[in-house]
Amino acid sequence: MLQYFVYFILHFVVLQIHDIEGRSEPRPVSDPCYLPKKTGFCRAAFRRYFYNGNTGNCESFIYGGCRGNGNNFKTIRECKRTCVNKGIYIVSIICISYKVVYMKH
Repeated sequence: MLQYFVYFILHFVVLQIHDIEGRSEPRPVSDPCYLPKKTGFCRAAFRRYFYNGNTGNCESFIYGGCRGNGNNFKTIRECKRTCVNKGIYIVSIICISYKVVYMKH
């Protein structure tokens, strides 16, 4: 019975997430908005913008000039146009599992 309750709760959470994210088309995992901020290894100091999925906003950072990734935009406008207005959110789900143990006496 408990496993059905857990299944119901998980199903409900997934439906809620789908409702939040379902307002836009599904995005492939290769989407640059899902990538973490990467400052790079070089020592230049370019002001760039990245999409922070935890806050749902574009934020500035200092880019070193090499070995970055796709979540690296020259302007905040470009970042917002690419990521913010697309309805991308990073959602964390905590899964709790229960184990029933029977003891012999």
